[in-house]
This record gives sequence, structure tokens and C-alpha cells, in this order.
Amino acid sequence: MIFPLPEIDFTRPLYLYGAGMMGVSYKRQIEQLGMQDLLKAFIVDRPAMESYLGVPVIKRSALTEQQLRDSQFLIASDRLVKVFDDNLIQQGCAKENIIYPLLAWNGRSVIDGIKGDKKACIYPIVSSYEDLSLLYSKVNKKRKLLAGRGISLNVTVVVDTAINFSASEYPEVELVTADSKEEYPNELLDKNDIVVILNVSDLASIDVVYHDKVYLYGIALLGRLAGDSKKKLAKEYEKKHQVLLKAARSKEKVRVVFLAIHKSVWKVDQVVKRMLVDPFFEPLILICPYTAYGEDRMWQDMDEVGEFFAAKGFPVLSSYNKQERRWISLFELSPDIVFFTNSHKITRKEYYDDAYSNYLSCYVPYYTDIASGYDVNDAYNKVFHNVVWKIFHADENAVSRAVKYSANKGANVFLSGSPFLESFFVESDACLSPWGKQASGKKRIIYAPHQAITNENNLHLSTFLHVADLMRELAIKYRDELEWAFRPHTILKSKLYEHADWGRERTDEYYSFWSDFESSRLDDGDYIELFKASDAIIHDCGSFILEYLLVEKPCAYLYLNGPHQLNPVNDYGKRLLNYYRVVDVLSDIESFVLDVISGSAQLKEGHQEFIENELRPLYVNATPSICVIQALKASIWGIDNG
Repeated sequence: MIFPLPEIDFTRPLYLYGAGMMGVSYKRQIEQLGMQDLLKAFIVDRPAMESYLGVPVIKRSALTEQQLRDSQFLIASDRLVKVFDDNLIQQGCAKENIIYPLLAWNGRSVIDGIKGDKKACIYPIVSSYEDLSLLYSKVNKKRKLLAGRGISLNVTVVVDTAINFSASEYPEVELVTADSKEEYPNELLDKNDIVVILNVSDLASIDVVYHDKVYLYGIALLGRLAGDSKKKLAKEYEKKHQVLLKAARSKEKVRVVFLAIHKSVWKVDQVVKRMLVDPFFEPLILICPYTAYGEDRMWQDMDEVGEFFAAKGFPVLSSYNKQERRWISLFELSPDIVFFTNSHKITRKEYYDDAYSNYLSCYVPYYTDIASGYDVNDAYNKVFHNVVWKIFHADENAVSRAVKYSANKGANVFLSGSPFLESFFVESDACLSPWGKQASGKKRIIYAPHQAITNENNLHLSTFLHVADLMRELAIKYRDELEWAFRPHTILKSKLYEHADWGRERTDEYYSFWSDFESSRLDDGDYIELFKASDAIIHDCGSFILEYLLVEKPCAYLYLNGPHQLNPVNDYGKRLLNYYRVVDVLSDIESFVLDVISGSAQLKEGHQEFIENELRPLYVNATPSICVIQALKASIWGIDNG
């Protein structure tokens, strides 16, 4: 059920007063806009839990004077507006900080109140391809909902003639074109039972005689509002960055703090190594907590990450001071620059929001953009992407998508190549191979499953639940011919713990098999040398689609979930899959394994040409890590070379 979301200020903290159905609807719409960072908490007068749907829950009486003064409070209950209003005002909240729920005119608050077959039109015209696609998705959900109740809903959308679209892409709605808002065909208002408006202000353009048909929608509108607010934020942060740059320029050496959460997504080794020998930089690795799966997982990850960096000999510090039993603030470390390798809010506020808000912040994505098709907003247009100082992307594909989808049009984006991938173009030292000593002649195959086993957020990549047992059987069956490496996604284990058919015991037993079996290994750290010393891979991941191509070995992609599996894979990723053996039936997995054993598995046509013509040029002269260092020096001190 969608309750129309009122206009809110996307530059200020937001609290939802009430955690009922309307509050949940508001939360989901805010997430769809990529503005979830501004949502601080649900306010409930008698909270029964500390968090709800991933958002903290607090008592109204716990609000501070500063929160009441600086925040906005969206009342998420039309029935209790007066009570909630009085409560907040009595507590000291200014009237202008309270936002009231938008309800449609004449009692029509939600489309679910429809009784009997209806016809609806969208008002005014839809002026962008993105809005058309979003509306089509939402309309289809409503049509299916009503169809389940035996009700037919026919929808007409008026589209700007300037949009390049194909009607065949939207078979479930009637599309009409118009050159401008003024040319909207008013006969639609007469013949339709419902008029869904995209903007409250558009009500003024509709004759009052039609007002009893009006239903407020709001998502397309708020997408544009969010974009405008992100642009405004980007401009504000540009000014802040100039102040921080002035302070940095006065120094002979700047302190750079790298925020590290998982060892598997640490992709800036080469940047740190260069900074360690460069007199202009003082790098430090700060180990930050992963807070998504509880404290046990958090402490385990922090210990493992600490050991990981200690082995590298990098300067490293835990963000938790065990002696004083407290978290260290970035202010104590006095950084001039902070580096992120993960744009998601999966750690404490002081190592995410506070970090990019108060320091020159850089972002090097831990992944190659292969599978952002399921949510480009999450990959390119969160507040984070628009306000960090610099983003270093791996290829033209990512840069062009940042320019297209970011509200700031990629103003902070640089094409550097991936500092992680440059290691693929350096000759390996055989002693660095993580593979164990096996009988001579054994081939080495990597099995790397993705974590998306629950298909959340339209992400259907993982085939693990289909093939887990088969992969173990193949490892046992060909123990004399093969050595295996099980290289799961970092959070697959946590998701399996929570899966109804797996749970902790079955998951631990499965992982133990790979770590203890005579012809296999469990690997969850650096994987460049693992890849280089292997003979083939079988996987269903995103970034690995590109990364394994770099070792120029046979590769198989598990395509067992049907056509929807590739929905999140963008055009670049689908192109790269042409260089894979795509496995769409279980029996083909063993066929691929046998070809690897016999040596008959070959590279696909065009694989090597792609590497030589499109990737190697980014890594043979000025490497990505050099490009990052040069960009920092040029911005801070005006130095144009390394």
C-alpha cells in the first residue's frame, strides 16, 4: 500500500513519527529515492524494540533540544495528527519542523480503496524515460494487486514526444503522446475514473470538477526533488572542500586514513604502498566495524581484518579502544583525507556520515560495475556519491554511468583504472600462491558463489542453493584430478545462517568440508594470486565476470535462475559474458570440469583481444595507483606529476 509522501527537505535529518503501515510506506519511498541516510529513526511513544526494518526506534521523550530544533518530523498517521502535533509542539518542536501526511481529496487516500473495474490516467505528461519506466513498474504492481481481487485497472500515460521510447516495452498500459503539459488531452480527465497526479502543485492545473477523481502519487515528483536536493548538497560540499583544501595546502604532509571493513573488499593495496614511500603522505588503516549482522560477526570480522593488515606490514589501528572500552573518533586521528572502498552504510555513523561530511573524502569502489542494473541509484546517486570529494572509477563504462545517473553529473568522478586490477598485469611470484601443494598434474578450479540467495532488491545472481551439493560431489568425485578453492562472497555465510533450509549447523559443516577436504581449500582473502595460479573458475558473481577474464583462463558462468538472473547485469557485463561458457543446465557443470581436466577447455573468441585493446592500455603506463596519487597532489599542492 503506497501512501503519498509529502515534500520533505532532503538536506535535513528526518524522523518518522509512527511506525505503522503509513510509516513503512514512507520509509520504502525514501529508500527508493536513495535518501535513506537522512532517515534517523522511527519515533514511537512506547517502543517495544530498539530497531525496526533497519531503522532505530526511539521514544519521543528521548529527543534532544538539538534534534527538535534541527530536524524535521513527518507524522506517519493521518488518524493521530492532532495528538502527535500537540505532543511535539509541547516538547519544544517548532511548527515549521512538523510535516503532515498528504491525503488525497474527498477521502481517497490509497488506490487500494478501489471497488470494481476502473480506468485511470497519469497527470501531467511524463517527461523522462526514467520516470516512464518507474511509473510502469508501479502501475503493474497495482494492476496485479487489483487483479488478485478480481478488479481490472486500465491505465493511460501521456508521454512527452521528445522521449525516445518503444510502446512494446510497456504492453500493459496505453501510451498517448503530447508535445507539452499544456497539450495534455483533457478528454482523458473526462473518461477516466481516477486521475493520478505526480505533483501536488499540478492540482491547480486541473479543473475543480475533476478533484473527486484525484489520487496523489508522488514518487516521480520526489525523485526530481531528491535530485535537486542532491545537487544543492553537492554545491554546499564543494564549498566545504575548498575550506578543507586550504588547510591541507598549508601542510608538507597530509594524513590519509583508509576506512577498512572487510578484507575481501579491500582493493587499494597499491595506493597505500605508494603513499608509504611518498614524503607527501602519511597513510593509516583504520579497522571499522561491520554492523549489519550483530556483534559476534562484527568482532570476528574486526579480528580477521586486523590480522590481514598486520601480515602486510601496513600501519593499522582498530577503531575500538579495548582498554577504554570506547570507539575512536576520526577527530582524534586528525585526518586530512579519508578513503572509502564501500559506499554502503554498513558501519557506525562516525566512520560513514561523519567521515565524508567533515573530511576530504575519496571513494574507490571495491567492485567493477557489472551488476548495478538492479539499482543504479544505489550505485551512483546516493547522497554519498554526490558529496564525496573524489571518486576514482575503473573504466569508461562506470564514468559514463556516473555522469548519467548522479545528480551532480559526475562532477567529482575521475577515470583512473582500478588500483586493484593493476596487480593482474604484474608478473606473479610463485611463492605467493595460496594454493596448497598437491600431486603434480592436478588442475585447479575455483568455485565462487554470490551471496544473493534470497533475491532481495531484484538481485537474482546467486545459484548457490541449486548447485551447493553438486559442487561438493564433484570435488569428491575428481579428488585425484583436481584441486578446488571455495571462494564465497563475504556475506554468504551470514545469509545462510538465517536461511530456513540451511541455518548455522548445516552452513558450518559445508564450509568445513571445503577447508578440511584433502583436495580443496576455503579462501576468503586476497584472490589475485588465487586467480593467477588457477586453471579455471565456476561462478555467478558480478565483479568476477571481468576480473577473472584478466588471467586469460577458461571460465564458466552459472546461469540457472532463468532470464531474470541477468536483470541486474548491465550491458557491459552482458557483453563480457560472451567470453564465458554460460552454464544453463546442471549437467553442463561436470562437462566443463571434464574439459578442464583434459585440457580441452579453451578461451572464447575475442577474449584476448578485449584484454589487449580495452583494458591493458589503462595499466601499462601510468597505473591506476599512480593516477590516484597524482590527482591528490594536483588538487592539494598543484603538483602535476607523481
